[in-house]
Amino acid sequence: MSKLLSIDERVADGMVLLSVCDFGHVFRGQLWASCKARKSGRCDASGDLYKPGALVYRPIGSPQNRMMRILASAIEGGAP
Repeated sequence: MSKLLSIDERVADGMVLLSVCDFGHVFRGQLWASCKARKSGRCDASGDLYKPGALVYRPIGSPQNRMMRILASAIEGGAP
């Protein structure tokens, strides 16, 4: 499971800059946007399961971790 290291900046409604670690690779100051999940999955920050339609954040512009999803509740709640 990946780890949300920090919420660096809230850029706009539904857009944040995050720093995350995924299998030893650190993505710092990466732009993430909110969206509704198209299918069920597991939050890459908390490990919680989610269903289609759940509000999640996804990375923008990075092919390396484009499949990662973080539940909005983890972002909006300021998960460590």
